[in-house]
Amino acid sequence: MVAVGKIILSQDTVSYIGSIWRYIQPLLKLAQEENDMLAICHVFYGLVVSAHKHLDSWDDKVMDFSQREMSMKAYITFRVFLNRWTLKSKDKAQVTEQVLQIMGRLFFLMPPSKLKDQVNRLTQWLMSLMSTKVTPFYISQCIYQLVDALALSGCGGINLESQLENITGMLFQQLCEGVNPADPHSVENRSLVLRAFFILAKLYQDQMVSLLLTAMESCDPEKMESAFQAFTDVFQELPQTKELQRMVLNSTILVIQEDLKPVPKVLVHFIEMLGQHNYLALPQGNALISYIIKLVETDSSNEEDIRIMCSRILLMV
Repeated sequence: MVAVGKIILSQDTVSYIGSIWRYIQPLLKLAQEENDMLAICHVFYGLVVSAHKHLDSWDDKVMDFSQREMSMKAYITFRVFLNRWTLKSKDKAQVTEQVLQIMGRLFFLMPPSKLKDQVNRLTQWLMSLMSTKVTPFYISQCIYQLVDALALSGCGGINLESQLENITGMLFQQLCEGVNPADPHSVENRSLVLRAFFILAKLYQDQMVSLLLTAMESCDPEKMESAFQAFTDVFQELPQTKELQRMVLNSTILVIQEDLKPVPKVLVHFIEMLGQHNYLALPQGNALISYIIKLVETDSSNEEDIRIMCSRILLMV
């Protein structure tokens, strides 16, 4: 089966996607042992990657598989993985990671209406995986592909909106993972999380701004820093309304009043970004300027990066 999965990725086997999918799908419900599950995953990964690759140029005759049939097969496959496979046990982390990769592709193949119907169930399932030994990258990738597929359908839907707090909670947790430059998955994990935040902010601007600002004021240092990182990434695309300016400045002032030690680098970077958008010229901006002056005058223990950012901020005044 591993060999079949690799062969399917070849251009010359496109016309066999339908036949192989019809044959292999009934075996999904029979797999119990880890080796059998991994073997089936190799086949399905080849199928979904190939189908996704040819989605925009789909030809029912060439594929021997109508796009409508493929879409429904994708949905059924998704349901079996989600509801029939036991993936929470610690000894099946590798299988779970393979399934997450397959599911991420299935989101783009199944009917958008069906995907929207499954958001609540899928979110709860992803949350249950957060405490397992699954590599964070695979969960982040699946969340990103979920919101990306929903955005491509035109709108996220009411179920995604109702799950925003849970989904952003997972993203904050994933963003707290340390980045190891030597580990490609670790580096890509952070990128995927920020891209997911970006898409969600485009779909649900008001709700996401509220969630991010609330997280910025969190007493949990890791969550607060994650919120600053995420907000810095999506901030550039937000319409700079007076209401947004008021909310952002209020939350930032609340944070600096805590006089956190050591000074979070992300906080100073965020204030620098606000300065680039003329927030320091607003009446409440004086509080931020005073804070930066205080850092420069009273705390020589700050990192050099922070001192450099403070100098740049003061040059904007």
